[in-house]
Amino acid sequence: MECSSLVKSFNLLEALAGLGGSASLAAVTERAAVSKSNGCRILRTLVALGYVRQNTDRDYELTPRLSRLTRPASEAAMVAAVDPVLRDLRDRTGETVNFAVLDGEMVRYLVVHESRHPLRRVADADDRDPFYTTALGRALVSQLDPARQAHLLAGAVLTPRTEKTDTDREHIRDALAQAHKDGYAVEHDQCDLGVTCIGAPMMTDGEPLAAVSLSIPTVRCREASLSELIEAVRGTADEAARAWANKEANQ
Repeated sequence: MECSSLVKSFNLLEALAGLGGSASLAAVTERAAVSKSNGCRILRTLVALGYVRQNTDRDYELTPRLSRLTRPASEAAMVAAVDPVLRDLRDRTGETVNFAVLDGEMVRYLVVHESRHPLRRVADADDRDPFYTTALGRALVSQLDPARQAHLLAGAVLTPRTEKTDTDREHIRDALAQAHKDGYAVEHDQCDLGVTCIGAPMMTDGEPLAAVSLSIPTVRCREASLSELIEAVRGTADEAARAWANKEANQ
């Protein structure tokens, strides 16, 4: 049964590719020789996994996530491309800069450029934090396809990191909706007490490939400067996306 579903999944993906990457349920299931009921069920799973999405016409279409399986982005190459703009953000703000990717229900840090202040949040590359506790994770997940976002949130084990960690699914869903609208996320004390984090997604081909954040001791993060820091993080995430796009184009 599992093998049969796997074969049908690839048949549907190949059918979508053969139809130009976008097609109605009827067209793609007919080309794949799969019943509409089975095709609808399998396509919903592929949507939840991020390999397929539905557009405004409710047609199914392939996402860039699928193409990356055949040309996987080298994390080392990506870090090399974006590192100068990350260091610039650290130097301009004086605060700790993080760069991370989504890894299941966790954010995995690829780069941490620490603040030179003695009072700072300390993390290391390859450390992991639950997505819902961090501005990095919220910024990333907020930009996912709604079906994939819902799938991730429904399956997450919501364990508090601090006494202020919000583990209410409705609250987290609301926070993700706000982050999607704003284009950034802010969290106070939810991953580490006394630390405020500002995160923004690095968007590539309409998908969040990674995220940039500042980690700041809350005592240094006054409301007067918060808006400036948010704009600095968002600008850096956009610069990082351009730097990576340029490197890919020249490879």
